[in-house]
Amino acid sequence: MRKWTCVRSDGELYHHGIKGQKWGVRRFQNKNGSLTLLGKKRYGSKENFEKQYPKDAKVKGMKAANGTKKTARNKARKMTNQELAEAINRLDMKEQYTNLLNNRKRIESGKSHASKFVDDMITVMTVSNTALNISMVMDELKK
Repeated sequence: MRKWTCVRSDGELYHHGIKGQKWGVRRFQNKNGSLTLLGKKRYGSKENFEKQYPKDAKVKGMKAANGTKKTARNKARKMTNQELAEAINRLDMKEQYTNLLNNRKRIESGKSHASKFVDDMITVMTVSNTALNISMVMDELKK
């Protein structure tokens, strides 16, 4: 459970969360990787814990198994200028392709709505024209 605070309109500050819980402090694992008493109670052994949370799992913002942080910036630093240009070109082309697909879907959707609108207007005009003709015939019959 995360703790959070909010300020109400009357200016009072309220705090919600677990009493004594600190940001970023794990309840089940120590900084060195060993399990706390609660962790041992919950998982039984380090092996059970590692089965559920493998070290090599890629989690955003976490360090890899070898202790280094793998980021796009680190990968880009190792690339040659040509490799970097190719990667950028590929990403640009992918983005353009996605935009074209989205535009095509919007255009097709617009065409569909316009076609339905035109069909509905033809129906309305036909009904109006028929009503007008009936009205004119009724006027002629009254004379």
